[in-house]
Amino acid sequence: MSNHTTHWVENELKTLDAVISAISLDSISDNYKEPRIRWEFTEPKDLAFGDIKVKYNILVFTAEVSNYMNDMITVNHDIVVCQQDGDDMPVNYIIDKNANGARTLLRQLLGYKGRMEIEQKPLNLNADVLLWMIKKVFTNENIFEFKRRIEPEVVDTLKIDGIFGLSGETSDENKLKAEGNSVLKLASTLTFILDSERVRNLAVQLEYIDHDNIELSLRDAGVMSVNIESYSGSYEDMDYKEKRANILLLCYLDVIPKLRISYSLDVGDEEWNNNKINEFYDLIKNELIQKLSEKQSSISHEKQDEDLSIAPAV
Repeated sequence: MSNHTTHWVENELKTLDAVISAISLDSISDNYKEPRIRWEFTEPKDLAFGDIKVKYNILVFTAEVSNYMNDMITVNHDIVVCQQDGDDMPVNYIIDKNANGARTLLRQLLGYKGRMEIEQKPLNLNADVLLWMIKKVFTNENIFEFKRRIEPEVVDTLKIDGIFGLSGETSDENKLKAEGNSVLKLASTLTFILDSERVRNLAVQLEYIDHDNIELSLRDAGVMSVNIESYSGSYEDMDYKEKRANILLLCYLDVIPKLRISYSLDVGDEEWNNNKINEFYDLIKNELIQKLSEKQSSISHEKQDEDLSIAPAV
């Protein structure tokens, strides 16, 4: 089971029950040997967070496939099938496969032969949004508050606690990558941000409502990974599959949309535009100059101490 997940929306079938009834192995490719499916729960589960209520189940797909060495290996895929409460809310799928493989497997399981019966639901986290998130953490503007629609007296707080990894490309197509718990404190990372043409991947730590630590890897291509092992919060005592499904639903349906809303508000208020980006780059340059200056000073002091230690006795 891959950590990478993608999000899909159903355009043909209108209810969760209809999807559960329609899924079968009748159209599965011969590339899958001994395919098997089962539902994790006998009845769909109810889940609520913030203003959102959702019903879901987990489809477990298992099969034998031939790898590049022509050896048979077992593949397992967990597919979260869900539907939010509300008028005309579509059925959604969260699957642990990248776009092409996810589309193919879902279409086979549902027996679709036409076009657009299912569509990928993009994260809408392009390079500009990822850079905006870096800036929010860098300048300590990383706390966002949201009033609930149903209970406006309740305010939910979303905090980007930190960034521990990022990657991207420079204008000459060189790939850059930085990792570590203090990644934004590193001179190499500051240089990376200045030299990067596009931030392609961002790993963040989040805190939201009663979830103390959620670690996400976000790609501008619409792929998200969640580190289930590092999670702490109200779901942590659940068994693994239920915990994973709940965290994925929380992130796809609530956390990511709230980050997009915050970004859009900043853009609308002109708190994030080309001028603000240039101001951010100036902050990075000043921080980088300060770090280089501190490094030079440290080297000078080390040199002086070294000279004193080898000076001849008088």
